[in-house]
Amino acid sequence: MSIAYILSGLKIVFLTMTYSKDCEKFIKMRFHKIIDIDSFGFMKTNFFIFSLMLCYGLNAWAGDKVAVSDSCARFEIQGQYLYDIGDIYSGIGSVSASYCLKSTGNAPLIIISSSTSCPCTTAFYDQDVILPEDSVEILLTYNIQSHVGPFLQSVLLKTNAVPKDYVWFYLKGNVKKEPENNQ
Repeated sequence: MSIAYILSGLKIVFLTMTYSKDCEKFIKMRFHKIIDIDSFGFMKTNFFIFSLMLCYGLNAWAGDKVAVSDSCARFEIQGQYLYDIGDIYSGIGSVSASYCLKSTGNAPLIIISSSTSCPCTTAFYDQDVILPEDSVEILLTYNIQSHVGPFLQSVLLKTNAVPKDYVWFYLKGNVKKEPENNQ
């Protein structure tokens, strides 16, 4: 978006240098309340247009950025975000992995919502608000049911952190069929 503003501004400057009389008419029509074009010289007019284009482009570019203040929530993952359980047997019922999320900002980290990749997966954490320098443990549990084969389950936590307000945790493995007892 900001590139388009800058390119349109450069086009105006180019047209100003190339077609000064036509551009002066355009400036008179567009900016007659702001400047008195007759009291300005040609170079001053070009400088005014270039300055206007520069301010407009920088304003658009700055508008795309997220302002990060000194008092904001941030987080870091302590340990892994992906646990590979390896091979397991279907008879065990469920598997779990524990993850640690630490609040590293100056403001409390708030877990707004969580969503899992399927209903057979649950995410548990005991607090929604994590004070600065505190941590929360997230327990991801996958209920195997009758599933056989590889799996990759995930949980998405949405937070109030800036600039990144979400975090993914993954649990993967391979469920093998329960061995039969031959007696």
